[in-house]
Amino acid sequence: MNKKYFLPIFALFQILLMTVYAQEVSKPGLQELKEQADAVLNQSNVSARRDIDLVFKFADRLLELKEYDAAKKYLNKGLEHNPWDLDHQMVYASLLKEKGMKTACTEKANLVLTYAERDALIDKARQILDLPPSSDFQAIQHIGGTNHCIVLVPLQNCDNWLILKLQADISQILDIPVYIQTINAEYPAPSRDLRGQILNRIRRKIIKEENKDPQITFAMNQLNLNMADLNHDENYSSLDGPSASSKWETCC
Repeated sequence: MNKKYFLPIFALFQILLMTVYAQEVSKPGLQELKEQADAVLNQSNVSARRDIDLVFKFADRLLELKEYDAAKKYLNKGLEHNPWDLDHQMVYASLLKEKGMKTACTEKANLVLTYAERDALIDKARQILDLPPSSDFQAIQHIGGTNHCIVLVPLQNCDNWLILKLQADISQILDIPVYIQTINAEYPAPSRDLRGQILNRIRRKIIKEENKDPQITFAMNQLNLNMADLNHDENYSSLDGPSASSKWETCC
């Protein structure tokens, strides 16, 4: 098989590997993170708020090292400057709960529950507050007892909090019942899926040149694939791993 079909993918994969490696090598040490965090906290409120992510970065590293008391201290200082970092509010609430500080924990968790806009974060807050998990929406069915209503059907994994807010707002504005129901549906793959576009381009080139290039036939035999197999994306999974290059180089 002509290598020009696959070399761009191999090059991209190698670049990604080198990028990840470079990020690990350049990962700042604990002392450096502490100095950065302390420098931020020594600034004025306005300046500190601008660079407060450095404080949270240090707190995250402390949590990785299970230095919970130190992490709690820096989380508290960071949240004083940026209380709307709800992810770290939730982490802080968890630490407060572990310390038995129920009142402070409840305050933080309620803040998250009120303002969070992600189901995962809302569920964590409900768990901290010992509230039952959010109810699932019922499957679509006949609705009796009303002549006029609106039924919202969530698609593409839309977060429940948004659907519930939409339900309340529409019902208030239009003054008619609004229900939420679900259906089982299979959604087509996104048309802007980059990996899918690359695979489709490779597929078209292979099929187009099947009878013109003997290397294609040889490669397909080596991989135990026939042309019909090219219709299934999973047969290209070898392109996603480190062994992909050697496999295709061997047979192409």
